[in-house]
Amino acid sequence: MSWMARGRYALVLASVIILQLGVFSDLRLGGVHPDVTLLIAVVAGLVAGPRRGVVIGFWAGLLIDPVLPTPLGMTALVWAMVGFMAGMAEEMINSHTPLGLSLFVLGGSAGGSLLYAVVGQLFGAETFSGSDVGRIVGLISATNALLALPTIAVVEWAEDGRSNIAR
Repeated sequence: MSWMARGRYALVLASVIILQLGVFSDLRLGGVHPDVTLLIAVVAGLVAGPRRGVVIGFWAGLLIDPVLPTPLGMTALVWAMVGFMAGMAEEMINSHTPLGLSLFVLGGSAGGSLLYAVVGQLFGAETFSGSDVGRIVGLISATNALLALPTIAVVEWAEDGRSNIAR
């Protein structure tokens, strides 16, 4: 990765953290706030492949970890796995239409949210659990699906126009 791409990704990650903490943490839909740090991990895997998905997911998780009530590094670990899995799954999808991409992000966000809840329970962390899991996962996934296309454009910009998405 070139130094310019690293700089663009640093700007993207800083913007994602600022948006998450400054806007989305206060925006509640059904008592749940969107999670754009998860979104950037899924989209990085989708657009740039599993290796970049791991790196971007790790950094997004690590940057948001200090403000979460979970062990430091837990979100980084989960988002890295999500970025990797999104990159691997991208090779299997056939539809690169806007709807297909949004559905891919919806599925990746749902899987990532569930994985976060499971790993949180394993670590004894205060993640979402109980009867609210379905509602929380559904709302996070739906908001991420709505934000998918602009986020894909931002990650393609960070990648300097290179993308795994053939349109």
